[in-house]
Amino acid sequence: MREILFRGKRIDNGEWLEGYYGFDDNKPLIAINKANGINGYFVAAETVGQFTGLTDKNGKKIFEGDIIFDPEIKDNYIVEFDEGGFCAGDMFLQAYISFDEFSCEVIGNIHDNPELLEGKQ
Repeated sequence: MREILFRGKRIDNGEWLEGYYGFDDNKPLIAINKANGINGYFVAAETVGQFTGLTDKNGKKIFEGDIIFDPEIKDNYIVEFDEGGFCAGDMFLQAYISFDEFSCEVIGNIHDNPELLEGKQ
C-alpha cells in the first residue's frame, strides 16, 4: 500500500516539508511528526503536491509538481495527477515501473526550477 504523504513549501521561510496535509483557519498546512509532537506549518497552496508512491532511480520520492528526466527519451516531464493516476507526459508513472529498469530521475520541480521546462508551455 502506498504511503499518503504531501509536500509543500513553507510561506515563512521557503523550506520544503513532507507530511500530512491539512488546514487551519482555511489556510493550508503540512503537519509533521517531531520529537515533541506534531507541528503544523503553513504552506503556499500552489506548492502542495501528493507523493506518487514511487521513487526515482536514486531513491528520491516523486511528488506532483516534480520534473523528471527520462534518459530513454531524453526529455523532461512534469509529474501531474490526471485521469485517476500520476502521469509524466502521456504515460502513467505506474507504467514506467513495468519496464525492466525505472531510470527516470527527479531533477527539480515546477516551483523552484521552471527553467527546466522552457519551450514546453
